[in-house]
Formats: sequence, structure tokens, C-alpha cells
Amino acid sequence: MQSSPTNTVLRVIAIFQIISGIYGIILVTAGLIGIGNGRIVLMLWFGVFPILISIAGVLLWLRQKHAVMISILIQLAQVPFIRTDGFILNLGVIFNITISATWLGQNGEGPLILGFNILALAVLILLLIYRSA
Repeated sequence: MQSSPTNTVLRVIAIFQIISGIYGIILVTAGLIGIGNGRIVLMLWFGVFPILISIAGVLLWLRQKHAVMISILIQLAQVPFIRTDGFILNLGVIFNITISATWLGQNGEGPLILGFNILALAVLILLLIYRSA
């Protein structure tokens, strides 16, 4: 196996994705059995999203065809953060550093919070830089 900066970056991202996925599965399991936050179960699609993250990491580690593109899509899904009274989109809940802004609701509506996950964005940018390797 060739050791290069590209290989190293992609391996680190693969490990990050595998660990993130496993941690997400643990959080969902804890939420399902009542010892963790139950809201995370819905946010992570009952564990489907963490499984997809882990699969993307394994495929990236093995340098499978389309693995970088799958990882890019997984990271892209984790960048946005949206929260209203009845809706939360935060697929990067497992590991995130979020910058957000809040708009106060009118006529009794709750606030609208929009933001993005800097950590997911940074990994996404690295994947885009090293995708052709």
C-alpha cells in the first residue's frame, strides 16, 4: 500500500466515520432502551444513519470504488442544522461543532434556528480536495 498524504487523510476520515457511526448506534440503542435521550432516535433515523456512516467509513478504509463519493454525501447530510417547534434536522448530532442563528417566531410560533456543523463541513472539504486520489 502506498503511503501518501492523500492516503493518510482518507484513512483518518475513514476512522472518524467508523467511530462516529458506532457511537451513533450506541446513542440510538441507549435511547431505544430508555437510558439515553429518546429524541436522538428519531434524529438519527432509528439507527439507519449511523449504520450508513459506518459503512461509508469501512468502504473508504478499503478504498472501494465510489467510497469517496458516498462519504461526501454522508458528510454533506451532516452539515445543515435546522430546528423549529416541530422539526429538527441535525444528522451531525453525533460529533458536531455548530454555528447557528436564531430568528424569533411571530404570533406564538417558536424560534427558527438555522446553522451548520463546522466539523462536518471541514471533513467534507477534505474529501472534496482529496476525492480524485
